[in-house]
Amino acid sequence: MAKVNRLQVNRLKVQRSNLQRSNLQRSNLQRSNLQRSNLQRSNLPYNERLGRTTD
Repeated sequence: MAKVNRLQVNRLKVQRSNLQRSNLQRSNLQRSNLQRSNLQRSNLPYNERLGRTTD
């Protein structure tokens, strides 16, 4: 196996943890967007939620 120096290993670890962090932030953002759209939908009047229109 090729000798990999400690600096390269540490750099790879940092890159991996940064990637995991950005993936976590993205999934949290998607979750909050989903909650926001669900909240907006639940704030609609009942008839609009059913897709009915009132005259």
